[in-house]
Amino acid sequence: TTYTADYTFDASGNLHGTLQETFTGRYGKHKGTINFVDDITVSATDGSVHLGCRIVSGTGDFKGARGFVNFDGFLDLNTYTSSGTYSGRWFAPKIHDHH
Repeated sequence: TTYTADYTFDASGNLHGTLQETFTGRYGKHKGTINFVDDITVSATDGSVHLGCRIVSGTGDFKGARGFVNFDGFLDLNTYTSSGTYSGRWFAPKIHDHH
């Protein structure tokens, strides 16, 4: 996965931003890329993170992909490692065994 980020910090130190994300990989025998636009907020107080990720396009077997992914969790502001929960829906027209 590769990212390009544009973000700012507010007066309290909270991060607000947008990420352009490209995932390259495979699902079973299918392969390609999935492109996301992510909105991110990170609390300076407790490290809580929310990512709202919209699937905007895909290539290869993921062409025409659409859907969304949400991530809610925490970012360790010392190590920049995170933990949390993902949820979402994904539709890829070329893949008939949807998950």
